[in-house]
Amino acid sequence: MSRTISHPRLAVFGLLVLATGVFLAGCGDGGRVVQVAREAADRQAEQNRQIAHQNHQIAETTHELVAADADSRRELVALQQDLQTQQAEVARQRDVLEGERREIARKRFWDSALGPAIESLTVGLICLGAIGVCCFLLYGLRQEKGAEPEISELLVEDLVAPHPVVLASADPTIASDRPAIPALLGGPRTPADRSDST
Repeated sequence: MSRTISHPRLAVFGLLVLATGVFLAGCGDGGRVVQVAREAADRQAEQNRQIAHQNHQIAETTHELVAADADSRRELVALQQDLQTQQAEVARQRDVLEGERREIARKRFWDSALGPAIESLTVGLICLGAIGVCCFLLYGLRQEKGAEPEISELLVEDLVAPHPVVLASADPTIASDRPAIPALLGGPRTPADRSDST
């Protein structure tokens, strides 16, 4: 683009050229003055056309720049909305992950706390059940009358004796100084039991 002179300055410049031409030509040479005036007017008209053309080009360029700026602003707004949507999605996914992390942490806490507690409780209940059954049986043995207490005593003595009575009555080769079980219960006596009682 060539450098342009603003419209008012151009008019002043044209008048100045015309006045100079008239002054140099003198008053007596009328044809020469008219020719210089025409040339100056032609140059002025050409410059005016160039200025108008340049102004038209400037207006078109300005219009294109404004349209490009509007397009870029629309694109920027669309990109910002896209970015906000993506940020909202990332925030939602982060919240979901945080909830899952908390759930896993809670499960791990209860799994680590409840596992040994349940195991200990189970062992304790089994032990208490065994003790309860033993207590029930012992209580039941105390309540019954008859030969069963004697059998219980005999079995307890047999467990702690150096020479068991039950083994002696089952195997005749084992000598025992205690009476056999049938003798204690009032059953038939063996010859060894009879000799002991005499």
